[in-house]
Amino acid sequence: MLFRQALEYLRSEHVVRPGLDRLGRAVATARAQADAETHRRLIPVLATLVIDDLDALLVADTGRRVAPLVWLGQAATSASPEQIKSEVAKLDYLRRLGAERLDLGAIPPERRRHLATIARRSTPAALSRMTSERRYPILLAALAAAHVDIVDEVTQLFDQALSGTDSRARHEINNRRLAVAEADVERLVLLDDILEVVFDTDLDDAAVGARLRGLGSARLSSAVRTLAERRIIDGGHLELIEASFSHVRSFAPPILAALSFAASVTPSDILDAVKMLQDMNTHARRHVPDDAPTSFVPARWRPYLDNAAADGDLNRFKHYWELCVLFALRAGLRSGVV
Repeated sequence: MLFRQALEYLRSEHVVRPGLDRLGRAVATARAQADAETHRRLIPVLATLVIDDLDALLVADTGRRVAPLVWLGQAATSASPEQIKSEVAKLDYLRRLGAERLDLGAIPPERRRHLATIARRSTPAALSRMTSERRYPILLAALAAAHVDIVDEVTQLFDQALSGTDSRARHEINNRRLAVAEADVERLVLLDDILEVVFDTDLDDAAVGARLRGLGSARLSSAVRTLAERRIIDGGHLELIEASFSHVRSFAPPILAALSFAASVTPSDILDAVKMLQDMNTHARRHVPDDAPTSFVPARWRPYLDNAAADGDLNRFKHYWELCVLFALRAGLRSGVV
């Protein structure tokens, strides 16, 4: 329809158009020249890579049952530890190929996006049938785009996985608070009965004691607040998250090992703490160094660290400190501070 409208416009303006075959040859020639020029500009980049590694992107392997290029384009379906480790494995694969060092600045950004789109929309077999002059620039653009996309995806999965743990802890806190509120209603009813006895001036002390005991030992003992109800002001938030510490450890260390972080403003205690945690993970250190930064720890969570330190529980202190670092990193990534 658009083509017919264009023809009508040309006729109305008395413009003679070239023949369709001539237009087709002109477009094909321009595309061939663009492919040749793109390949020429990327020859220095291709010289730094192993060509066989690029060709291997289009060959299905027995482990994945799909070509690596297809595998790299498969996005994670959830923020589970298994999916996160799969995305981290993609980053490791790309870095072995040198994808993070690719400098494609010799070709315009729109051209790079166009080549990456061709890679996503084409099958490995179709790419294999292309000439090397056209195929290799497409594969380079696909690798560079995949590296950026997967880094972003790993960062997002980290946020989602940590937020899921936080959400479950908050849900448990709400349940606890509801139970405490219900218990407090019973305590208020009991308090009313006690005050009615205490302020009855017609009763002497012995009679008051007898009336209070008459309320029932079971009822009085049930009104005593348990240790679970005497929690820190945040309702035991960090303690509940720490209960899922093994789950957090199943995805956090691989992500910290796979990504490099920088701070928008220096010096940054958050960044220093992240680097220290990365080093602790690398060397399997079981305790937090004495000079570990803590200025980023929220005021509502400081009592957890202080109590663990006062009790000499270094293992629990490490858990609390590591969780504080991870949540501070999440907040920093969201705000752009990290």
